Amino acid sequence: YCRLTGDVKWPVTTPFATALGPLAGSFPILSLRTNKADVVVGISQDVADRLDEKDQGWRVNGKY
Repeated sequence: YCRLTGDVKWPVTTPFATALGPLAGSFPILSLRTNKADVVVGISQDVADRLDEKDQGWRVNGKY
């Protein structure tokens, strides 16, 4: 997931296809995100804000 998205701290609302860049649409892809890095894309800002309020470590702690 991190390598596919360039290991960039994108805004969370960035569509996955945008983060993939030229790979988007080139071939069928399934990517699973493990909670080891801050890289998150494709969720709404509201969801990210709620998770940030609830748990600052949600991106890396394995709970979400």
